Amino acid sequence: MRAWRMLLPRWCIWTQILLAVLVLPFTGRAREAIHIGLSRLSLHGGDVLAVGTASTYRQWGWGAGAWLDYAFRPLAVEGGPDLVRHLFLTTVYGNVAFTDWLSVGVGIPLALVDSPGSTDVALSDLRLGIKGRILGGNGRGFGLALAADLTFPTATKAIYAGDELVTGTPQVILDWQGNGWTVALNLGVRLKKPVDFIQNGAPVHEAGHQALLGAALVAPLLCGRLEGIGTLEFRTSLTRPFRSDYDNQLDLMGGLRGRAGGVILTAAAGGGPLKGFGSPVFRGVVQVGYEGKSPECGCTPPPPPDRDGDGVPDGEDRCPDDPGPATTNGCPDRDGDGIPDLRDRCPDQPGSEALKGCPDRDGDGVADPDDACPDLQGEARYQGCPDTDGDGIPDPRDACPDQPAPGTPDGCPPKVVVQQERIELREPIFFEFDSVAFRPESQPVVDQVAAALAAHPEIRKVRIEGHTDDSGTERYNQGLSQRRAEAVRQALVRRGVAPSRLDTAGYGPSRPLVPNTSEENRQRNRRVEFLILERE
Repeated sequence: MRAWRMLLPRWCIWTQILLAVLVLPFTGRAREAIHIGLSRLSLHGGDVLAVGTASTYRQWGWGAGAWLDYAFRPLAVEGGPDLVRHLFLTTVYGNVAFTDWLSVGVGIPLALVDSPGSTDVALSDLRLGIKGRILGGNGRGFGLALAADLTFPTATKAIYAGDELVTGTPQVILDWQGNGWTVALNLGVRLKKPVDFIQNGAPVHEAGHQALLGAALVAPLLCGRLEGIGTLEFRTSLTRPFRSDYDNQLDLMGGLRGRAGGVILTAAAGGGPLKGFGSPVFRGVVQVGYEGKSPECGCTPPPPPDRDGDGVPDGEDRCPDDPGPATTNGCPDRDGDGIPDLRDRCPDQPGSEALKGCPDRDGDGVADPDDACPDLQGEARYQGCPDTDGDGIPDPRDACPDQPAPGTPDGCPPKVVVQQERIELREPIFFEFDSVAFRPESQPVVDQVAAALAAHPEIRKVRIEGHTDDSGTERYNQGLSQRRAEAVRQALVRRGVAPSRLDTAGYGPSRPLVPNTSEENRQRNRRVEFLILERE
């Protein structure tokens, strides 16, 4: 119902227009004249030469321009001279769409007629065109429209450039439009007062009402910009169809139409193979115009270039030769992290934008390629490694990660501390069982004792004292402690300590730190001590 309510005002308007078209040709002041320009080029946007389509401008869209129409031998009598040899017709036109379905156009034609013995220029009949779209049009599939063309007897000379009275040409327009293609069919009549063609004072042929058939084809060459066009127009007598060769007129035309920035240019040529009056042997047409709002043609423009076929046009594709998604501006993203490979430091491992596409397994803010400890949370200043004891030495370089020792090379607290009266060992020197050979873990302790003596040249004399527990005989233990003290002395000398700064003494079990009542206590009593004897 809503669709019918929308169409009802259109039918009311068309009923009134149809009545005017049917009545006006039979009213007015008669004069002996006839117009041989029977193919009337359209005054509306979207039409194809003289064949109408169901397209109209959007509301208040407009167009203006000029048709330049040349016809050779449009009026010739078989066996006699041409009544008109050349006809030049220039029509200045303008049109406007009062709604998106109603177009009104006006044409002011100027004719130059070349007849045997004379050439005249005159104003031709003023034209008024009305077209109403009912369905479709503007590239939307099947369309239906009604059109009417009225000419008014304004010709200034009777030189075959104006009709006797008002003429009316109502038409039904059927078409199909899509993807830039148009196929149109027009069915109509031209109502006019019958008038005789006169040659040498005698009537040659009577021309009156006509039945009209028109067809057009538009083929897109450059979508929305350049089209190939072709039309067919056939006219015959409405009251006596096909009875006279002079009533049967067939015009075939073909050409090109282009649009650019609102400017429309059309060029077409053709002719009429039949003898009918008003159908020239050759005809050429040129249109120059401007369209404020071009009708939609339903044309799908060709897709923009896309060399890598990823759906992102080359003009927007930052990687036009490598396929990639639109989310990364057409660049590949192998790991799917949303960061294009050209900016991704880790193109095969998903990562974050903040880390330039690299992962961070331990979540410490240091990208895995830069993280020396990728599975342990750490700090950027330590290449992503932790510093458990906070001594400024990262755990991989900290031999004592749970004991803070700032400034030390290995991160461990010093094993040797120089005091006023002695060099204190925080870690004992261990020997192999019943031997003077150091255990491997004690070598660093001996190294630090040597380093301490080198750092304190003011210490002039140190006594190295060896001690044992009470296991074994006292005499044997005293000798073992002496030998061990001497072994430490030799080790320090090898490390650069002057022999004169070192004395030795072995005390065996005579000076225990704690009673030898347990294995733990005996371990503590087996020791080497460094007593400072002289300072500068």
